[in-house]
Amino acid sequence: MNGYQFVVTLAASCGGLLYGYEIGVMNVVLVMDAFRTFFDFSQWKGVMENEMKDDIKNTFVTDKSTVYRQLEEKGKKPFLEGFITSSFLFGAIFGALISSYLSNTSSSQKIIMVTGLIFSLGSLIQSATFYSFILLSLGRFISGMAIGGISVLCPTYIAEVAPARIRNTVISCYQFMVALGIVVATAINGLIWYHTNVNPTATASTTTQSSANQTTTINNMEWRLALGLQIVPGLLLTLFTYFLPTSPRYLCSQNKDKEAIRVLAKLNSTSSNDLLVQEEYKATIASVTGMEALGKSTYKELFNRRNGRRSFTAFFIQFFQQCTGINAILYYQTQLYQGVGFSKIMSTVILPILNNCVYFVSSFIGMFHVQRMGRKQLLIIGGVLLLLINISISSTANHTLDHFKFRLNEEIDCTRDKHDMAYFSKELQYTFYGNDCHETLVTCSDQRNVISYDPTTTTTTVPFTSDQLYTVCHEMDALRYAKGNFRRYLFAGSLFAFMFVYGCTWDPVPKVYQAELFPLRMRVKGMTFSTVSQFISSWIIVLVTPLLLKVWGMHVFLLFSACCYLALMFTLFFCVESNGLSMEEIDEEMMFIKS
Repeated sequence: MNGYQFVVTLAASCGGLLYGYEIGVMNVVLVMDAFRTFFDFSQWKGVMENEMKDDIKNTFVTDKSTVYRQLEEKGKKPFLEGFITSSFLFGAIFGALISSYLSNTSSSQKIIMVTGLIFSLGSLIQSATFYSFILLSLGRFISGMAIGGISVLCPTYIAEVAPARIRNTVISCYQFMVALGIVVATAINGLIWYHTNVNPTATASTTTQSSANQTTTINNMEWRLALGLQIVPGLLLTLFTYFLPTSPRYLCSQNKDKEAIRVLAKLNSTSSNDLLVQEEYKATIASVTGMEALGKSTYKELFNRRNGRRSFTAFFIQFFQQCTGINAILYYQTQLYQGVGFSKIMSTVILPILNNCVYFVSSFIGMFHVQRMGRKQLLIIGGVLLLLINISISSTANHTLDHFKFRLNEEIDCTRDKHDMAYFSKELQYTFYGNDCHETLVTCSDQRNVISYDPTTTTTTVPFTSDQLYTVCHEMDALRYAKGNFRRYLFAGSLFAFMFVYGCTWDPVPKVYQAELFPLRMRVKGMTFSTVSQFISSWIIVLVTPLLLKVWGMHVFLLFSACCYLALMFTLFFCVESNGLSMEEIDEEMMFIKS
């Protein structure tokens, strides 16, 4: 690949950057204080808390170095949260279908230019949302339509301008750019979150209501800025695409042969008379002529005897790709980290950036391994590992939550926990219990720790001051936190391992695999069909994940583990190894015909 081909491929791959940026931005926006209060997920009454969730107005609270707003949940609305987030993917379903139709009448380059503008328009509507979630969802739907079109057209355009010998590797650049977009969005919007949600006193304004119903408004610029910044990559894609050459294949189909030869010469950095250019031109003409001789393809043909199994395989490969659990992690990982007890800074900034960097690196590795290893082999290896990792995520998370049951206000079995929760304070020389099985002495901040004592162990009144009891709260809290620390980091490590394995296996393979399954005449419609499957399954999973997390907690990853098992069985019994096979050989495999 020469320099010009690299620039053209990189510019076209920026469509993947938009997709990744949108995923990364929503993960952060969903936990921004202003976003949660604006859409009535939470309310803030002006109370500030430290990392230990202590009200810093209390005189005995000494740790005030890092403070946050203490939000109160207003009857959780997990379905609404999923609806807002998934409306983007719902729009992508229609965008993929519309772009496939338009590609028959216009060049991919021009359509990609328009989708960049549409994406920017949707981002503008999102950032300008007022009063209701409906306008936000509409903006996300419009941006999703653009991404649906980009997901179909960008890989197609790249395939038409890339050298044949590295075509599959170059097509994987699109997925590579998706991963890069996620990293960039997480880093940029993590900084926005840090600036506006950590020590946020400068951005608050309190309303004048009665003290009983006092509410506090928060400057909404943080989430409007985060969503509005998506306009920039959308406009950049339009600008970059404007300078890209029209696909030689499209030019030949429009009988613009001289222009097609000029484009091929420019792509190969040589003259129009060069032997390589003439060979590529002849191959393109032969392909276009052959397609015209076969006639226009229809979606109905995807389900005939020759293509039915191809379509079935491509549809479910994309479907199972999204059912591995990847969407739950990409869109909601900050909430997952917070759910097992990580601090807000760790959950929102540090861990997501590190995890997404792992995904980025693994996508780079997968982009090259997909050419060196068999497609089916990678899917099998990835399916087995992802199945085991999902079990690890579920088990480590729930063990961590067991150590944090007092934070969740769960009932305690006194016969089981009475002795385990006993704590002897060296400073006060007294034994306390972290449950309500004894005579309650004090409830620590936000009712996350109950400190009690056994009156049978002393005949005198316990003369402890508030600051002494506050010290006990923190001592016991630190003890409980330490008990779950190893499993907490094991949980994070499991998420990291998931992203690495997924990026090396199930992330790059399906797009390459589906392109190899279909004959040239049916390739665009076949890839559109399977891409629609990807967006349908992504939409469903992103929609219901908040609800499943509320009902099942981290056990939802056992569901994803079961999906990985089904994906593994499907790969073993329905997928063929396409690497190195001719289309005729794939025909025989797909139709159960022996050579």
